Amino acid sequence: MDDYNYARGRMKTELETHDIEAIALRVSEYLKPLITANRKQEDDTIFDVEALAAYLRVDKNWIYQRTRKNEIPYIKKGKYCLFRKSIIDAWLNQDAVKPLSPFHIFKKQHIRHSD
Repeated sequence: MDDYNYARGRMKTELETHDIEAIALRVSEYLKPLITANRKQEDDTIFDVEALAAYLRVDKNWIYQRTRKNEIPYIKKGKYCLFRKSIIDAWLNQDAVKPLSPFHIFKKQHIRHSD
């Protein structure tokens, strides 16, 4: 190291690939609990009617109608209807429309053209 870099406290270090991998593994072990905690905290979000309506981008009355008909999963605490985000997300995914396979699309197009 030259005098300029030494005076400024700059050093150059070369690491072997296995050393870099070991460092990355160690850092990921430290971060894993933080990442997992953030994901769990996000899934444990509790919405009231107003927050759920904003999350789903629907009117509050739509939420009230669904709770009255027991069409949406909710928690009743006294006069309050509460909704767990992870359960609402799962409920929404039940009605997700599955995309058609490329073979199915090809088959439909082929049937139309053969008429």
